Amino acid sequence: MLLDRELDRRVRAVIEEAVEALERALRVFADSVSRSTTIPLVPAFAQYTTPMAVALSSVMSQSQSIDAAMKQAQQSMQAAFDSSK
Repeated sequence: MLLDRELDRRVRAVIEEAVEALERALRVFADSVSRSTTIPLVPAFAQYTTPMAVALSSVMSQSQSIDAAMKQAQQSMQAAFDSSK
């Protein structure tokens, strides 16, 4: 009987830990959603997201410094913005 109680206690502890982790993840997600804004998916959307994705990729692959990648992304995004006027 003691073995069953110990097993039950351990199983309960594992389940409670998993539930707590899930609750923390959901709180982080809910907080993120409450602080975010949506980006309209218009045809020009890729003109803004692509330079950011390229910058991130080049920084992560260490082919560009953060400053160089962000400067290039900013120039591309500014050109897209200017051409949309």
